[in-house]
Amino acid sequence: AVASSDSATYRDLVDALGPNFEGGYFLYRFSDPTYVVAQAVVRAVAGTVLRGGGRAIDICGGSGHLTRSLLELSSETPVLADLYFAKIWLARRFTAPGCEPVCCDGNAPLPFARGAFRYAMCSDAFQYIWTKRQFVAEMVRLIGDDTAGAVVINHTHNQRTWSPSHGQPLTPEGYRDLFETLEPRLFGETGLLADVVKGGPLDLGRRDSGETLDADPALTIVGTRRPDVFAPHRLAPPPSDARGELRVNPLYVLDSDADPAGYRLRFPSEDYEQEYGACRQYLPDRVTIDRASLAALDAGRLPSGLLDLARRRVIVDLPKNYY
Repeated sequence: AVASSDSATYRDLVDALGPNFEGGYFLYRFSDPTYVVAQAVVRAVAGTVLRGGGRAIDICGGSGHLTRSLLELSSETPVLADLYFAKIWLARRFTAPGCEPVCCDGNAPLPFARGAFRYAMCSDAFQYIWTKRQFVAEMVRLIGDDTAGAVVINHTHNQRTWSPSHGQPLTPEGYRDLFETLEPRLFGETGLLADVVKGGPLDLGRRDSGETLDADPALTIVGTRRPDVFAPHRLAPPPSDARGELRVNPLYVLDSDADPAGYRLRFPSEDYEQEYGACRQYLPDRVTIDRASLAALDAGRLPSGLLDLARRRVIVDLPKNYY
């Protein structure tokens, strides 16, 4: 009944799918630290390699949160590939309408022709893939011999450090050795997050030391022959007009219904706070927003006085009917 309702929100459907659907992860995805870094990397790398045209694919892309960033970068409709139909259905309906969803298993050869894409990525999933060498070979195959293309793996866990949802990670050199025909560069996610928190640039020209990589719980891997990818990249400013709906981040609860309204940061669970607590680097514990600014948000406009809150993900541009 919920799925067939035109008024159902993304949150309604995620709740209806039950606690095993990772709803707490997906609902708050647009402001968690792994997404904040991955979105910046996607905009930098895909924005560079797709500038002259080309198609993108998001493999193991869940319900399409990062695929949404590819919609404006891919010259052809980006493909969202995931094992679970419910996730790509949610993406098509809410998160990334207009993407081309494909159900397939990342542990098997991918059902796409060689060279069908110029940009192939996987975010926050590679540590759960068993056939890692095959997966990387498939990603490289998808971009073919395109010297302008790129393969990106965002937020893959590090065997040398603990994380709450560890999976089956490799060491930094283990990840590097998966690439046979493309020289990858590895980045510690902590340094990339620091770049984003300070307002940029995102420095993909850095070469993190072995000690830095060994100590970081999560790694980003970029494989490309394009030297202009490995450079500092300016971060995109917050949009002045909503692509979807400008809303207060769902991690905030209304504390005071006065003018200005008061909001308090509240994590959905202790587990969430343990895994994504780094968001406190940019999400303040409490904020106030005046009624006139809230009315402007409802009208789809971002007032200049809220630019900093938008940059810090207190105000987020969410898909329509998200929550």
